[in-house]
Amino acid sequence: MTAMYPDTKPWDFTFLNYLKNPSNQDTNILPKYPSNPNSVLAFIATNPDFSDFYQITKIADMEKDLDGDLKGFTLFVPISCNGLDLLRLDRLEARKIVMLSMLPAKLYRRDMITGLFDTYLKNYHMWIDESVLNKRSRVVLYNVSRDNGVVHVVDRLPML
Repeated sequence: MTAMYPDTKPWDFTFLNYLKNPSNQDTNILPKYPSNPNSVLAFIATNPDFSDFYQITKIADMEKDLDGDLKGFTLFVPISCNGLDLLRLDRLEARKIVMLSMLPAKLYRRDMITGLFDTYLKNYHMWIDESVLNKRSRVVLYNVSRDNGVVHVVDRLPML
C-alpha cells in the first residue's frame, strides 16, 4: 500500500527552539506602554483602582494617544466600571467610552463651571454642574496634572 500523500514530510518542530531562546526574538516588535512615566496613561496603568479603565484603553487601542500623542486634554477616569462587560467590549465601543470621558482642553477644578463641554467625540457633550458630570458621576479627586493632560477621578463612568 502506498501513502496517500507521498510528498508530505514529517513534522518539524525546530521553531520551538526559537521561542525558547529569547536572544533570537526581536523585542522591539510591540511598543511598550507607558513610555512616559509622567503621562496620563502612566497614571492609569500604575494605579490598581483604574485597572478596568486601563483595560478599556487597551481594547480601544488608545494607549499611544494617552501616553503622549495627544496634548492638552482632560480625562475623567472612573474608579468603578460596574455594569460594563469588558469581555464583550469591542474596539469601537471602547473608543467611544474613552473619548466620551475626554475633553479637548485642560480643565481644572476652577474651570468647572455649570454648562455643556465638548468631548473628543463629535456632537457629544458633557454636562458639568460643579463636581457632578452628566447628573450621575461625582468627581472625587481633582487636578492630577500630567505632562500631556489633566486627570480627574470620578466615582463611575459618566456616560453609562
